[in-house]
Amino acid sequence: MGLAAGLDRAELQTLRAEAWEGQPEAARLRAEQVRILFQQQPVVVATNVAVAALLGLVIAAEGDRLWVAAWLLGIMIVSAARFVLWRRSWRADPTPDDIEIWARISVGGAAAAAALWGAGLALLFPDELLLQMVTILAAAGMCAGAAAALSSYRPAFYSFLFPVLLPIGARLALEGTTAHLVMAAMVLAYAAALTLVARNLSRAFARSQRLQLEKDALLRSRDRLLSSLEQRVEERTAALQSSNAQLTVEIAERRRAEEAERRARGEAERANAAKSKFLATASHDLRQPFQAMRLFHHILQSRLTDNPTREIATRLGEAMQAGEELLNALLDISTLEAGTVEPRLADFPIQPMLTRLAQEFEAQAAAKGLDFRMVPSMAVVRSDSVLLERMVRNLLNNALRYTPRGGILLGCRRASDRMTLSVVDTGIGIPAEKQQAVFEDFFQIGNPERDRSQGLGLGLPIVARMARLLDHPISVRSVPGRGSAFSISVPFVHASAAAPAPSLQPTIEVPPSACTILVIEDDREQRIGMQMMLEGWGYRVIAAGSPEKALIAVRSAPRQPALVISDFRMPSRLTGVETIALIAQIVGRRIPGIILTGDTGPDRLREAKQSGCVLLHKPFAPERLREEVRRAVGETAQRAREQAL
Repeated sequence: MGLAAGLDRAELQTLRAEAWEGQPEAARLRAEQVRILFQQQPVVVATNVAVAALLGLVIAAEGDRLWVAAWLLGIMIVSAARFVLWRRSWRADPTPDDIEIWARISVGGAAAAAALWGAGLALLFPDELLLQMVTILAAAGMCAGAAAALSSYRPAFYSFLFPVLLPIGARLALEGTTAHLVMAAMVLAYAAALTLVARNLSRAFARSQRLQLEKDALLRSRDRLLSSLEQRVEERTAALQSSNAQLTVEIAERRRAEEAERRARGEAERANAAKSKFLATASHDLRQPFQAMRLFHHILQSRLTDNPTREIATRLGEAMQAGEELLNALLDISTLEAGTVEPRLADFPIQPMLTRLAQEFEAQAAAKGLDFRMVPSMAVVRSDSVLLERMVRNLLNNALRYTPRGGILLGCRRASDRMTLSVVDTGIGIPAEKQQAVFEDFFQIGNPERDRSQGLGLGLPIVARMARLLDHPISVRSVPGRGSAFSISVPFVHASAAAPAPSLQPTIEVPPSACTILVIEDDREQRIGMQMMLEGWGYRVIAAGSPEKALIAVRSAPRQPALVISDFRMPSRLTGVETIALIAQIVGRRIPGIILTGDTGPDRLREAKQSGCVLLHKPFAPERLREEVRRAVGETAQRAREQAL
């Protein structure tokens, strides 16, 4: 029976492969779009249920709980049906008929879920303005996430976008007030913007896949040509010894094969370049709306005074955080799987990286009541500084999340010609039989209910992928109930002759009212949100929409800025780093800068870090920005005092 079953499976795979023979390029391209969309169905369904549950709790605070429960039940029934259909239909090698079924399931499932979202939110639309804004933000966040997950196949995205947003826009318009009419117009404008974003992402993906199909065809042609050539060389070995003319023919054929190989290599490089551009665009553009929501949420929360509404705002923040973490993790994994990350190895001292990470995680550890220690090191190692820092940051995030009490230690020690960089915690620990499973996608210890506060189960898999890319072995030692130690083995170069790295020194506390901050951001919503937030903290703010306007503002301002906060990439010939350097020339002194970026490309991150500016990745937490602003203006005041003395 086993042999027969094996033959049946082999024959089935052969039949499925033959089903694609002779299919036009457009059909293959559409099949790849549908396959990628259908592969993401479990994540999409899980996100639907999680966000609906959080939003239902918010709406139930005011509305009829029975209707809210009925709406949530409908969401769960549709989600369960979508998952069951996905489970029954999924296979690794689909036929054209399978693709058609997947397309109908994906579009129909998205439309059904969207109809429940749109109709439910319109019918359960709360009366209180704050809850209305929470409902609109939740729907907008779901649609932004759908742009990332469904844009590879636009019919599925459109079947979700319009049924969600149009009923809400109609309900706002029916309210009749000027404010509600404006909000209805904003919802429609947001839907139009997401439509354009999805169209651009879909086109970029289609171009990338088309190049990939062309590359595959060229490679198959090359393989067939080389196979034919090798066979003929074997058959005519004896004749070649006496026939120079035949040898010339064979050499010419080999040259043609090499030329075909060169063309195939060129096509492969162009396909990889298209993938890199697509992922960079997706990373940058999808982070922008999340950052704007994060800023306005912080402002909203700071202005609320009563506990019930603050609780609603807190839950909204948790839902936004879950969406941000999912987006960041999926983009990181997609970038690494696409092979578009090229490591740039160099020798560098390890201490500056340790200092940055300590500054970033000390406050977070203290907020949880944990002790955080960093052991300084004078070592110089060989690695890619940007990718290595990402790996250690993920390990620290993991330690912080799974350490309820005790502390976290960051340090390194030499072992022969290697340097072992370790993150040690006193957390819950990992059983021995699961210490390798933690590096698998979506695997988590002690989280069967998939509580989003404990992460997504993607941080350590990303570390493992980067470790393979850099050839940095990673190991784990753990005792359940006592803690874990994750270690990265990095090539050791030598010990620095410089003095030990200084410990973190307290800076002068400068009153916010005494500081002027220049904000440079081309995105209007983010610029307004940033200005409102900084002014709410007590700072004076000069806001500019481009580097050129910022330079004009600095020359005409009555007070020189104490700090510049700038986006990295803007529609200008100048980057944020270059603009800060020009401002320093205008004011005649070094001026601290904070660079905000939605880019994840290692080359761009290196450029920002080499400038000496603080680098924050969008979407960032406002509390992190506040701490960096306080530290930057304090260090500036400290240097001014030292120079005066």
